[in-house]
Amino acid sequence: DFLQENAILGSRVTYTRATINGVYWGLYTMVEQLDKTFLTHRFGNKTGNLYKALPRFSGWEPAGGATLEYLGNQANDYDSIYVLKTNEIVNDWSGFVNLLDKINNSTASEFWDSLEVVMNTDSYIKAWAAMRLFVNGDAYPFLGNNYYMYENPADNKFQWIAWDFNLGIGSARSGMTIPQAENSSVLFITSNGGARPLATRMLDDPVYYNRYLGYVCQFAQSILDTAYLSTKIDSIANMIRTDLYADPNKFYSNVAFEENLVFDILGFPGLKPFMANRSVVVMNELQSLGCPIITAIAPAPPIREVHVYPNPFSDYATINLQSLNDPYSWKMYNALGQLVQSRDNIHDQRLTILKGNLTEGIYLYQIYSKDRLVLSGKVVVE
Repeated sequence: DFLQENAILGSRVTYTRATINGVYWGLYTMVEQLDKTFLTHRFGNKTGNLYKALPRFSGWEPAGGATLEYLGNQANDYDSIYVLKTNEIVNDWSGFVNLLDKINNSTASEFWDSLEVVMNTDSYIKAWAAMRLFVNGDAYPFLGNNYYMYENPADNKFQWIAWDFNLGIGSARSGMTIPQAENSSVLFITSNGGARPLATRMLDDPVYYNRYLGYVCQFAQSILDTAYLSTKIDSIANMIRTDLYADPNKFYSNVAFEENLVFDILGFPGLKPFMANRSVVVMNELQSLGCPIITAIAPAPPIREVHVYPNPFSDYATINLQSLNDPYSWKMYNALGQLVQSRDNIHDQRLTILKGNLTEGIYLYQIYSKDRLVLSGKVVVE
């Protein structure tokens, strides 16, 4: 959604119910393929060369890939790293080789002028800014994969097309822990020490550096709003929940689906807390980098001592918040994501949860202070 809303080239994605011979098989993502139909729809033509970047892995670890390094002037220097998806019979790689030559071999003073002639650089810079905000480590420049490049005959410039976004929001972290990913700089490139000449040279060029930072600032102010993101996450969860619960072949349980909205599960960050923490980090860094309008955000107060007792409970439970001194609000959700209890402007460091009309089951709670999520957890009602 974010890519489409900000004119960043990439495939459209939606959810679909798959049925085979009248039997519900499960909930799947339907991904628009990057083919000649896509090219016609986006560019009004389909006759240019379309290149796909190939990943290279050793086990689960990145081992090079389509890094956009210059390896020579022949097509066979690159055809194990990139795939020509159109015009395969002609097999003319000269334009692509020329692009890599400009990226890698132009002098610092020539770099901007040389690259602007052969590439729509905004198409890459905008995608790069989006991937960095959402910490999608499964993309260039972090890994050398998950992009296409189209040599558009309308202007003879290469267009960057983003691909495969399913590991955003910190799911692919380039070897970082979840806290390291949340706190990573918007200027971070890669953790494996490999060459990423397009990104590194752009950061060294003052024009491209300022353009990249400008897009990061622009996107951050529109997307890194905790209330907006929480509402967006809830709206998608609500849209797919019924079909996901009924999916007979899903990889994870219904409880895992609900918990991962607010908790880290099996190495996957909790969606809401990850983006809430990411927002604080990015906004503060952008202010230090001179981004206009950005106001630094104070991190939410940490809660070091939290005790819930008894848990499970059949009558009432108590949450002891010894380190929270500011007023806070409380929300609790059932396994369907429905709000079942809420209170605002609480000052007591001892919060009592009453069973009331709650049925048996697992409930997720969230505590907010100063409009920031400071604690989430689960309780079990017997």
